[in-house]
Amino acid sequence: MPGPARWEAPFPKVLLIACSEGRLQQPLTEFMAHDERLARADRVMLPGGPGALVARPGREAAAALASEACRFLVEAHGIEEVVLVFHGAAPDGPGAAVCGAYNEWYPEASPEQLLRLQQSDCLEAAHLARTWSHGTSVRAFRAEVAPDGTVNHVPMASL
Repeated sequence: MPGPARWEAPFPKVLLIACSEGRLQQPLTEFMAHDERLARADRVMLPGGPGALVARPGREAAAALASEACRFLVEAHGIEEVVLVFHGAAPDGPGAAVCGAYNEWYPEASPEQLLRLQQSDCLEAAHLARTWSHGTSVRAFRAEVAPDGTVNHVPMASL
């Protein structure tokens, strides 16, 4: 068992929003460790990650609740940057790496269609994040699972 960790008084200035799927947690932790600001980020983990912020038919209340939780953190902690992390298979990656929430929301969609939906949701989630506090910057990544199981965090659309 590891020794005690250190608590730091100042709030981090970064909020990371990602999928709660356990298969991606270790790669996400490793990705965050390479960026000093991300290593201490406030984290919101939701099925579908930042896609859960986007209102869909029948999920409007869930999206509003997720957005309100993020807005609270941005305001209460003085967040300056929001980092959105989606995930799925790389273009040649395993189909099983597709986000389970997106599979549920769009059961007939192909992996390519799900990628396009995530790209669209990324723009909407970034817009929403900017409404929580003016001047908040937004970055977005997609954790792409390669055929050999490695995960690369690829920058998404210019925001």
